[in-house]
Amino acid sequence: MFAKDTLNIKSVKSWPDPNKPFYKIVLMDVMKPDVIQQPRDLWNAFTQSIMIPLVANAERELAIFRYWLKTGDLVSSLKLQRRYQEFIKRLGTDRPNASEYPVEFPVPEWQRPHLLEWTSSNLECLFEIGYEAGRILMEKQGKQLLSNDIP
Repeated sequence: MFAKDTLNIKSVKSWPDPNKPFYKIVLMDVMKPDVIQQPRDLWNAFTQSIMIPLVANAERELAIFRYWLKTGDLVSSLKLQRRYQEFIKRLGTDRPNASEYPVEFPVPEWQRPHLLEWTSSNLECLFEIGYEAGRILMEKQGKQLLSNDIP
């Protein structure tokens, strides 16, 4: 399921009750194309061959979701309407009264070629990047996120 629904946006279980309005959505787009780099060796090429479709799917899922936030129209093709049928049934087709708060991950340039490495030092670095992303989000938009105001 992860490979097909990379960001798990359409998961019915993770969405709020449609009878209770929600107004603020934090988007953590961790599957950006910059995780793909020129492979250094065969193992790195193999790792990236797994990630490339996931990144492409994540970009598509995020584009669909942002379009829904902007217009309330989730999909245009019958194939996508069938795929997102439970999502549409749960949340409806009206434009949601919600704002998105994208999280930017400050990945240092020197770290980009190593984002997909499975090492403890890389895990520590990615943890620090994620922590810094959360800190920046709260510094810039924390008041809006924590307030009860409707956007």
